[in-house]
Amino acid sequence: MPVAANPIHLDSTADNWAGDLGRKYKAREESAALTVHAAHERTERMIATAQARWVRIVEAIKSLVAGYNAGAGYEVLKVVEERSAPDGPVVRIGSGGEEGPFLSATLEGLLICVCTRDGQGVLERTECSLRPDRSDDRTAAYLIQNWLTRIQPG
Repeated sequence: MPVAANPIHLDSTADNWAGDLGRKYKAREESAALTVHAAHERTERMIATAQARWVRIVEAIKSLVAGYNAGAGYEVLKVVEERSAPDGPVVRIGSGGEEGPFLSATLEGLLICVCTRDGQGVLERTECSLRPDRSDDRTAAYLIQNWLTRIQPG
């Protein structure tokens, strides 16, 4: 909406004061827009990093499961990976078919959402932040170690 001409004539001090306020408003508005833009770009970079880490985390999970199976002497656990799931990439570890123990981990932005069912049928849901101070191998171990100790039937 165009600014109407002001029929009242103010002295130059009032004009300067109002103009200064307008310029300060504009500067704050531009600064806020730049801050939002920078935060958005930072979040996009962090998500891209998380997605790259996810690939390595899944590889580490597969390696840990292979070690578990080797220790058991046969394939107790199977790993299935779905990279294009609607909620984000998913890795699922299962044992004993549809009713058996499972662990499902989904990367959702910067969080890993984990759903498990242990050997007694107890369901649990947790979230884990992708921490920069924890390696991908340690993150994989963190995600599955507790569940692996609870998959034996009661």
